[in-house]
Amino acid sequence: GTWPYISALSLIYARKPTELADDLESFVYVLVIMALRFHLHNYSTIEPQHHNISKADLKKQNEENEELSKLVSSLFYDDVALEAGYVGGGLKKLGWIKQGPGFTLQDPNGLKHNHPLQTLINYLYEDLHTHYCAVDFSKMQHLYVPRIGENIKSFPEPQDSDKLVTVPFSLAPTVAARLGETKIT
Repeated sequence: GTWPYISALSLIYARKPTELADDLESFVYVLVIMALRFHLHNYSTIEPQHHNISKADLKKQNEENEELSKLVSSLFYDDVALEAGYVGGGLKKLGWIKQGPGFTLQDPNGLKHNHPLQTLINYLYEDLHTHYCAVDFSKMQHLYVPRIGENIKSFPEPQDSDKLVTVPFSLAPTVAARLGETKIT
């Protein structure tokens, strides 16, 4: 896959075979990067106005936004040397999966309702969280190449750099609750 969209597990465990869950997670990252690039959010330098902001102005402002650039770089392009010459990453992605997306979309007209795309992204992160809670990190440690110097045995606590923005994140509507007894892992 393309580096920015590879799942956190596939980046942490470089020899892990790709599964359907990894491809679905990749889709979430496409939505996130497009939301950050083309929508107004808490990293935007433009304040919500009571008139429409042109898409061209918003895109230009987001492209020139240094704080947003650092966020995108750390979330989608971080890398670290792994054993046996592999390169990996994904800890910031893992932090977002645990805490929820680290950004909030804003209405360009300054309205205080949840942006529909934000609602979708929040639900998708809840689903990722549910999936990652079912991952046996101890088993992953033995089967696939781990990060050098790390022994991830459970769903890890996010790094301090992952706590840039605190977004309310509830696991109330989990996958299992929405799908009945169906277990997705």
